[in-house]
Amino acid sequence: MNLQYFYILFLGVIIVWVFQDPNVPRYIELQFGLLRINIARWFMARKLKRQLDKDYNDMQKDMREWMKENGKDQM
Repeated sequence: MNLQYFYILFLGVIIVWVFQDPNVPRYIELQFGLLRINIARWFMARKLKRQLDKDYNDMQKDMREWMKENGKDQM
């Protein structure tokens, strides 16, 4: 039982010791900002890929229709 209190006290001392440096909270804040940017970038990449796939399929459909109307040899 006393070992648990020792670990909690030890963890508390390390946390206080680390956060005495004024750069640590700023570093954590910057990491959260970077995480938010990476999440937004990931969603935008997925959205762009879906849009490009849709545009590609639309172009393929239009090309097939054009080939039906004009014949394959007139390309």
